[in-house]
Amino acid sequence: MIISFSCQNFRSIREKVTLDFQASSDKHQREYFVVEMPKPRLKALKTAMIYGANASGKTNILLALEAMRRIVTLTSQNKDAPIPVQPHALERDKASVFEIAFVEDGIPYEYHLELSERCIISETLYHYPKRSRALIFDRQLKDASSFEYSYKWTGAGFSTQQMDAMNLLLQNRTVISGVGSFQYSGPINVVREWFTKRLLPIVNPKTELFLHCMDNYLLIKEPGITRFFIDQLQKADLNIEEIRAHQHKIQLGQIPEPARSNMIKQGAVSLNATVVNAEVIVRDLTIKHNTQGQSFELSYNDESMGTQRYFGIISLLLELLASKIILIDEIESSLHNDLL
Repeated sequence: MIISFSCQNFRSIREKVTLDFQASSDKHQREYFVVEMPKPRLKALKTAMIYGANASGKTNILLALEAMRRIVTLTSQNKDAPIPVQPHALERDKASVFEIAFVEDGIPYEYHLELSERCIISETLYHYPKRSRALIFDRQLKDASSFEYSYKWTGAGFSTQQMDAMNLLLQNRTVISGVGSFQYSGPINVVREWFTKRLLPIVNPKTELFLHCMDNYLLIKEPGITRFFIDQLQKADLNIEEIRAHQHKIQLGQIPEPARSNMIKQGAVSLNATVVNAEVIVRDLTIKHNTQGQSFELSYNDESMGTQRYFGIISLLLELLASKIILIDEIESSLHNDLL
């Protein structure tokens, strides 16, 4: 879970802004909304929602967290590749700063990242293995012309060879991404896996969740998962009584243009090309409705935008049940208030 997230000099965010998940002393429905930890003593919210006027920067807070996720896990081996960060239009010559505190496996972590489009300027990671704060590593830029850094590996648990390799890390890569290059199971890798597996990419109104539903859940053909989807759809009073997920292969040349190009572009097919032949895997979802005693079937693509969006939200609920962290921009998009 996230304890807090701060960013500075990113898109429209000029001064430091903090999204704080620490719970207040309010006891109203605490059992639903709050996670409590005894050591160190901590109360954090499971959910946070941001309200504000149009163009007030709500989306940019989520995009900042998404940017941090991408930058931290970036594995480019090109030392000249720019870091994908967008500073404020009036502060392009200054560094952007991201800070996050979170809990993984019952241990709080604090991570600080300062960078420009050219290089990492500073990077620090702390954790609380017991009750006190302990340094894992500290990386500071000493010379911007030669990209020389100073390092402290106090609690990283590196071997001599691993430490030597990390001391040669490229200026546009984070330490957290660097540990993915060799066998290592220390605390930095715990943080790397939190960013890569626990924190999911941002979902916005244009995010197509069909493949997420199909590949991660419905095509697995687990009865409990299919039942979960049907239960949620019936609670929404969408008159849906059955869903069937299926896929089949066809020759790419059998698909007429422009449908062929559109299917590949939108990710509706998985292209497996060889020199001689090419096949596509076509996924489809058939939905059976029952209205006033009469049944009929529709393809997923023929359903309303609201029904399609609700399918996607159901798959996100399953991710939340697996303790994933999800950023959703305009969660109410295409959903009735009661469904939300």
